[in-house]
Amino acid sequence: MLKKIISIVVFRNNAIGDIRMLTKKCKQCGIELSIEMFYKHKDCKDGVVGACKECYRKNKKQYREENKEYLREKDKQKYQRGRNSILKRVNEYRKTHKEQVIIAHKEWYEKNKERHQLNGKLYVEQNREKVRQYKKQYAEQNKDKIRKRERHRYLENKEKRINDSKIWKKANPEKVSVSSQKRRALQKELPSTLNAEQWTTAKECFNNKCAYCGKETGLTQDHFLPLSKSGEYSVSNIIPACLSCNSSKNDSDFFEWYSRQPFYSKKRERKILKYLNYDAKTRYQQIAI
Repeated sequence: MLKKIISIVVFRNNAIGDIRMLTKKCKQCGIELSIEMFYKHKDCKDGVVGACKECYRKNKKQYREENKEYLREKDKQKYQRGRNSILKRVNEYRKTHKEQVIIAHKEWYEKNKERHQLNGKLYVEQNREKVRQYKKQYAEQNKDKIRKRERHRYLENKEKRINDSKIWKKANPEKVSVSSQKRRALQKELPSTLNAEQWTTAKECFNNKCAYCGKETGLTQDHFLPLSKSGEYSVSNIIPACLSCNSSKNDSDFFEWYSRQPFYSKKRERKILKYLNYDAKTRYQQIAI
């Protein structure tokens, strides 16, 4: 027997049979519902909260929306207080539930792919230096692992990789040339510092024409002082030249080669020497100290 009869709880005969069930009136929506439609709470007189489950969820959602910053800060503080124990539990769970964790991660990623990618891009933009340092450190510590992984990926997609590479090289001949020039300079242990901005400036200085013959055609990067004679890959040694002039000059000395060409121009010669800071009389480059 119940010691106290609570006024807000009533007994009614069920239509089917003579089974009795508890009901309660929600203090928010005013609808009388089964006691099972209310959340249990030991501190309440009748053992359940005053609002039904639906109203209770609405109230909780509204509260979270109105107090986002407060709740976020509260969660952070709670996490910091119990950080070590939380991380310990998480690590233990991951070790004992590896397959479940992997499946859960995959399912979450599929449902939140766009959100995940957007958050990733945002984080990289806000932490560029931190991300760069982490990647550098990871690459140094996992060289063999990365090499093995890249090799495996290449073998799995060998034909596609080769075709993609050919297409990219055709679409980006200038970038291919830059990469090749840098590699050759590094192999000879020579300075390799020319960047895209400096190369653009060099072309603009010669009006996007060949510095030697003045033709408006596909420009290549020519070493004024040949690579074979320790010519560095830098802004002080690279000038724009058409493929024909670049091939013709090859490893020749500029002063000997240029004066023999049918397109020789004293004006263009002076411009080239001035751009590279060469003295026309001594034929030596003036280097700023």
